[in-house]
Amino acid sequence: MIDLNVTALMRLTYTALPGFLKRGGGAIINIASVVGIVPEFLNGVYGGTKAFVLAFSRSLHKEICGEEYPSSSSSSRFNGYRFLGQRWDSASATSAGNGYER
Repeated sequence: MIDLNVTALMRLTYTALPGFLKRGGGAIINIASVVGIVPEFLNGVYGGTKAFVLAFSRSLHKEICGEEYPSSSSSSRFNGYRFLGQRWDSASATSAGNGYER
């Protein structure tokens, strides 16, 4: 799991990035998970790798683009899909106790 979600992500990103910079554009899309923000029982390694995806993506964005361009991460729960039988409700994110604030 670490090889796929961490090592491969870094290698592919650093392989593609020089070409994007040379051409003046491109897109790197990394798939995160709500488990990277809100840990779940028995998902420690998976959640840790997805937390890496979020941190790496945000750091890379700041290093390459600064604050000039918006960035986003994809996570099924934060896009309104069902996750563990619950639907994401952005209005109650903080009150739900999950630590995520908009």
